[in-house]
Amino acid sequence: MKKTFTLTFVFICLNTVFAQHKTLEQSKWQQTVNYTIQVSLNDIENTLTGNINMQYINNSPDTLKEIFIHLWPNAYKNNQTAYAKQDLENGKTDFYFAKSEERGFIDSLAFTIDNKLCTWQLTMDIDIAKITLNQVVLPRQTIEIATPFFVKIPKVFSRMGHEDQMYCISQWYPKPAVYDVNGWNPMPYLNQGEFYSEFGGFDVSITLPKDYVLAATGDLQNKEEKDWLISKSTKDSLAKEPANPSASKTKTLHYIQNNVHDFAWFCSKKFQVFHDVVNLSETKKVDTWLFATKATKEGIEYTNEAVQFYSNKVGEYPYNLAQVVITPLKAGGGMEYPTITNCESIDRTTIIHEVGHNWFYGISEVTNVSTHGWMKA
Repeated sequence: MKKTFTLTFVFICLNTVFAQHKTLEQSKWQQTVNYTIQVSLNDIENTLTGNINMQYINNSPDTLKEIFIHLWPNAYKNNQTAYAKQDLENGKTDFYFAKSEERGFIDSLAFTIDNKLCTWQLTMDIDIAKITLNQVVLPRQTIEIATPFFVKIPKVFSRMGHEDQMYCISQWYPKPAVYDVNGWNPMPYLNQGEFYSEFGGFDVSITLPKDYVLAATGDLQNKEEKDWLISKSTKDSLAKEPANPSASKTKTLHYIQNNVHDFAWFCSKKFQVFHDVVNLSETKKVDTWLFATKATKEGIEYTNEAVQFYSNKVGEYPYNLAQVVITPLKAGGGMEYPTITNCESIDRTTIIHEVGHNWFYGISEVTNVSTHGWMKA
């Protein structure tokens, strides 16, 4: 018994030392991915058509021979995906027995590396692809990954989806898996579980019918559109605008955000808008926004409260805006994305909790919380 105890103790100590060594090594580097995306929404067919260019910077000390890419819309393709099986295990049958027209997928992919076609294939999980590189990527080397893509947007079963011409566009574009000291971290989409992603910059242009109200990650570059959104906002009353058939004219909205690990967007012709400003210091102001089909003054107040609270207790909010969007979310009460939080209802606890993930997920996401769930409240 004494010998067994001693061996167990030694094993635990060695594991601890090994883990600490890996943590130290990981602190020295992190991959970077910068995205340029152009995408168009078809709200009649419920589809996206786009092109993506990814600047992939290998900051690791390793030579890469392959790259894994998340294709998370394929989680909604059939009832044999990891997401579908998890939903069924949890007693949810809506997606498992969904009609084919209610499901979604991503296709029309043609990956190139530095403008040269490359070999790629789906893995056993159809929402993960493996690109075999034509040439290895050396440490400190940068490559350009590009592809067109087409997404059939599913009905809202989880996070991504559409309902009554409201669109929740998250986990929607081809995205490299994280490469860290443990190697590649390709993971299928799950209804329960978070996302481990590389940081970088996003330059995204979204084309959609002109009468939609759009909320997205990052700073809106179209001044006319921002002025229009502010004109729709009032702290005292909200105009009741009936939904009309989609406008025949379109608009292209341009968003830029640096030093984040994801990009999400939400739109509806029925969104009402609240806008406010939180003054964190003499030099730091944060635009706060609430988007909902039935917006309330309390919703923007909860958003303001969250930004002020975490800025005071944790660290000053680093971005220019904080947004809350209320949608028919079916994956818990809320889900956070950089600069934008998706909640199921205007609830103080939910909004403050989810906006808080801009700090402990958005700003400091350097740990795979899918395998270390205790780190994500």
